Amino acid sequence: MKKTLLSALVASALLFGFATAASAGSLSAPVNITATVNGTCTWLPPADVNFQLGETDGAYQEINLMNAGGNFIITCNLDMPYTVTSDAAPGGQVTMTGQTTGKTVNAFIHYTDDQGGTGPLSSTESLTSAGTGEGQFMVFGVDFNTDSPLSPAVDVYTATTNVYLNF
Repeated sequence: MKKTLLSALVASALLFGFATAASAGSLSAPVNITATVNGTCTWLPPADVNFQLGETDGAYQEINLMNAGGNFIITCNLDMPYTVTSDAAPGGQVTMTGQTTGKTVNAFIHYTDDQGGTGPLSSTESLTSAGTGEGQFMVFGVDFNTDSPLSPAVDVYTATTNVYLNF
């Protein structure tokens, strides 16, 4: 019995010794933590801009100056700078060509931002802003036949311009 008790005491001492030996020291290492927020933007452009000009509901409508447009919704990360431009001529001028007659009519594209700022949208004139992390509205407008006191010839006038979101 004494041998069994002695064996148990030696076994306990060895176990206790190993346990204290394992916790007798410590090691540490620095861990660097980095969070990278990449600058990114998305947008939802308006559908095609269409004008319906001339007679509406039986009443003649003079076509001296008409406008139409839509909204861009621009969402950029917080404080991410961005610009919106187009490939229109300076002043936002776009020449629209009649599909049947080949005659041309000038139109001008412009913007109104969510702060009330306005201006032409061209290759040299842009909307400049910074992201809020939420959708920001930019009203895209088109003024049709702005440089003529006369109504244009009956036709379907078309033009294409590219609008760019640069960030």
